[in-house]
Amino acid sequence: MWVEQLRYPEFRFQSTRTPGHYPAMSLSEARAKAARWYGWVKAGIDPEVAETEQKAEADAARRAAALKKAHTEVPPPRYGQGHSRTAHQTD
Repeated sequence: MWVEQLRYPEFRFQSTRTPGHYPAMSLSEARAKAARWYGWVKAGIDPEVAETEQKAEADAARRAAALKKAHTEVPPPRYGQGHSRTAHQTD
């Protein structure tokens, strides 16, 4: 378990938070996340709020890309809309 102890915004005293767990998060990933959190705390931003906002933005971008892809794919041809079946019909 990786633990970071900082004085987070809106807290009077230092507190600890867990940015991740070993082995799911490597040491280099934990250090990068700790550095990012430290920068946010120094800017007066709560890291949990910032990460939640980042995840929401990433989800919105992923959904927008999926919708764009779904609307740009060419659908299969439909009979009756500009397509004639008269060649296949016999009287």
